[in-house]
Amino acid sequence: MTTQDSSDSSENSDLTVDYFFKLSFGINPIELDPTEFVTNELTIELFVSFIELHLKKQNPTGIFRNLFPYLVDTISRTIPLTRPVNYIQAINENNEIDETCQIIQHFEEYCTGRDFLIAFLDKVPKNSFSKILNTIVADNIPIPIYLSNDSHSQKRP
Repeated sequence: MTTQDSSDSSENSDLTVDYFFKLSFGINPIELDPTEFVTNELTIELFVSFIELHLKKQNPTGIFRNLFPYLVDTISRTIPLTRPVNYIQAINENNEIDETCQIIQHFEEYCTGRDFLIAFLDKVPKNSFSKILNTIVADNIPIPIYLSNDSHSQKRP
């Protein structure tokens, strides 16, 4: 990802950090009750059902917002956050979502599990942050450091 102006991101092949955050979980705070648990495993079918509606909007934001509790569950079960990245790649390979949606293609090209973790941590509500941080530390998940001029990671071979 690059740090260029987010207004051109739909026209360029790069995602800016700012635009990635807006696309991932939106700009509004996320409400999260740390005592609630998800009952289903995050499968590709469930993943697609949660993001498909957002992708049909003219200017989608918060595409993965409804997946937030599942990402908490994924982290708490020490499943790598590369799972959403793998699902995005599978969606593109299988054309499960309309081919005209280039947003998912941008995510496939430029996102890693590290990017999702940074965007995720940015949106964790303050009242849940210590619990989630303790889970991340206990599970030995490396915590990336985000700097405002960080160009984010690009997909690695």
